[in-house]
Order: sequence, then C-alpha cells, then structure tokens
Amino acid sequence: MTPRIEFTRHVVAGLGAIRARLAYQESVGRLLFVHGLFGGAWVWDQFAPYFALRGWDCWSLTRRGLHRGSGSEVGRLRLTDDVADVTAIAAELGAPALIGHSLGGLLVLKTAEQTAAPAVVALTPAPPRGVFALRHLALLGVALRHAPAMVLGRPMLPGRRLMDRVALHRLDPVERERVWRRLVPESARQVFGITVPGLAVSPGKVRCPCLVVAAGADRLTPPSMVRRIARRYGATCYEYARLGHMVPLERGWSRVAAGVCAWLERIPRARLHPLLEPEGLAQQQTVPHAALTHRQCPEAGDGHQLLQHHGAGHDDVGARGLQAMQPPSPS
Repeated sequence: MTPRIEFTRHVVAGLGAIRARLAYQESVGRLLFVHGLFGGAWVWDQFAPYFALRGWDCWSLTRRGLHRGSGSEVGRLRLTDDVADVTAIAAELGAPALIGHSLGGLLVLKTAEQTAAPAVVALTPAPPRGVFALRHLALLGVALRHAPAMVLGRPMLPGRRLMDRVALHRLDPVERERVWRRLVPESARQVFGITVPGLAVSPGKVRCPCLVVAAGADRLTPPSMVRRIARRYGATCYEYARLGHMVPLERGWSRVAAGVCAWLERIPRARLHPLLEPEGLAQQQTVPHAALTHRQCPEAGDGHQLLQHHGAGHDDVGARGLQAMQPPSPS
C-alpha cells in the first residue's frame, strides 16, 4: 500500500479573511511549506497563517507516512521518496515558492535543483552532501544506537532527553511538552541518509534566489554549518542569535516570518508566477495526486495573535553569504 501524503491549505477566518483578501491584490504568489524530521504540517500552524494573512496562497504537507496509522511501511521510506513527493506536489501547485525547516530545508533545496522553483527558503536546514553533518556527539550517538533500525528499515524516534537537549531546548516547558507529544517515528533509513551519505544537491542547478536562516542557539544544525550551506548555494543568510533549531515553534518565530516575508517580496512578481484566481483564497482546491489526501484548515480568526504582529524587531541578526543583505525590520 502506498503511504498517504496529507496536504493542507492554510486559510484565515473572520477579520483575518478580510485582511487577506485586501492583501491579495499585492500578493506575489503561492507558498509550499515542508516540515522536518518527526513532525507534520502542524509545525507551520503559526508560521503559514502569517503569510496567508498577507495575501499568500499557503499550502503545507505532512510528509509520507508521518500521520497516525501509517504502519510499519514508514521504516522503509528513503530520502528519494520525500524528494519525489515534494517535487510532484510542487508541480501540481504550479511551481510555488518553497519554505522548508530542518530536513524540509534540505528537501526544498533538492526540489529547486530539479524544478523551476521561483524561490527557496531553508530554516535551520539539514546539510546536503559535502557539508559534514555529524558535528554533535549526540548525533553520532543516535546513529550508532539506531544502526539496527537503519539496516532493517524500521521506524525510529530519539528519546525525550536527547530531543530536549539538541532540538527542543529553546521552547518553553509547556510548548516543549506539547511538541514532544506530537512527534512521530521517522524512517531510520532517512535519518541515515542525512547523517552518513548525505543528499547531493548540485549548486550549479539551484538557480533561483535562496534564503537560509541560522539560529545562534541551534545545537543540531549550528550557525557555522548553515553559513557553509549559504556560501555553497550563493544564498542570503539571516542569523538569529537567541533562537534554537525549532524556529517555526519558538517565541521569536514572528521575527523570522517577517524577515522571510520581506525577502520574498523583493523578488519580482513575474518570477514568482502566481497563476492564482482572484477567488482562490476562499475556495478549496483539489490536487490530483494519486497518493494525496487534502483538507482545508482555518488557522486564524478575530483577535488571533497573528493580527498583533506590529513593531517587533530582530535581535542580533546578521547577514552572510554570497548574496548577503540585512534582514528588514518588520512593519
């Protein structure tokens, strides 16, 4: 049986819908959000509606096999399966701009290598082949501890203490508990593929504008690693000193979203190629993909915190990379 891919469109309700309709006139296109290891589309529950309220047509997926009831087939999945899924869905959506976190950041870079993606944003991305991944001793320990699962094709999920130490440590205690309870086992073969052979992404084939985001307190993909990725792909790099690896879920997520939004808005409208109908913001669309399930997800209403994003500033943000620029202040 082919594992399902759950697919979500992020829409807004109440006053947020009115604001989004007005912003649609200035919208520059469609966005596809791709999450990282052990997660799901819920990782973007705050981040994606921020863009939807500003007129973007926002979609996110739950990577193959990472929904409840997936069964033992999860352990047999490989990175090439994820690449094929993201590439196919991007084609169905008409070449959206791509935003990925962690493994999702690596997947959107690979997708940009193979498609005509107009722009790519990688938040604390997993490293491609050529950028050494096992920089943290804890990661080496995970690889060794779960070696049998990697060989036998079984699902895996690192223990709570390790996840708290390397990925969840910048979340407040209540959010950390909530996130931990929502994590699901991942294919050990995919984890092995990231940490040992790596996923090759040719710099010469990624021709679209790229932005990568580094987090100063990230213990999983530290800023030095992310800067190397930026240099390798000629990308703009924004660095946020006080954030950790889980950028879309941490308290400073809105500062990052504002910087990403402003960066995207600098890209010429013609390049982003929206191809959206004026009424598209209010209608659910069908994506004709054989292994796809689709749902529409209202994310914001009157008084939602996304409507209160005013005057926040970046903290200790630096720009690096071959196309470096200072991140704009949110408006």
